[in-house]
Amino acid sequence: SHIIANSSYIEDELIRAGMDQAQIRVLPYFAKSVAESECESNSSLRVLFIGRLSKTKGLHILLKAFQKVLKDVPRAKLDILGSGIDEAGFQNLTHELGLGNSVIFHGWADRARIQRGLKECAVVAFPSIYPEAFGIVGIEAMMHARPVVAFDVGGVKDWLDDGVSGCLIPVKDEEGLAGSITRLLKDGVESKKMGKAARLQALREFSVERHMKELLSIYHDAVNSVC
Repeated sequence: SHIIANSSYIEDELIRAGMDQAQIRVLPYFAKSVAESECESNSSLRVLFIGRLSKTKGLHILLKAFQKVLKDVPRAKLDILGSGIDEAGFQNLTHELGLGNSVIFHGWADRARIQRGLKECAVVAFPSIYPEAFGIVGIEAMMHARPVVAFDVGGVKDWLDDGVSGCLIPVKDEEGLAGSITRLLKDGVESKKMGKAARLQALREFSVERHMKELLSIYHDAVNSVC
């Protein structure tokens, strides 16, 4: 009766696969709301990556971009939360690039550690290079009033408003990734402005309450269509 797609990208893929567009309802994921006190901006020069440590997530591109960031912002730090099959390779690349103590691999992180990372950072990087169905990390960052710098893949553009809540970069554009991160680290006013806009968007579009209301509406319509 109804097919739920979590982004416009997935909707397009379903249509391309032969599904009836009239049956498809786009319902994005949600992020848990956090208190305003958890979203206060800071003067941190920390960039945060959260995700599986595999090349599909683009961390190797972020590391190369971060080498460029350090030329303009030498005190910047990159915190990496996650583990995965390419972790050793990424650590070797970090050493080869001479990034030293500027990049910290924290390993797998539980929810409390992720929340702390989001609170402590200034920018969240989302350099995935494969077509993400959505990208929950992005809206979690936005809920914490943190701007996101991401590659334009899959469903990312459903939540990242380029120039408003963050920066949307052409996929694998290492220079663009480095430039956007550098600009947000150096320009605290712009970073704070984007962070505020990101949080307002997250509260408006990606709250638990809105998700559940729309999900129940879809179930209601589906039941009525077969009764």
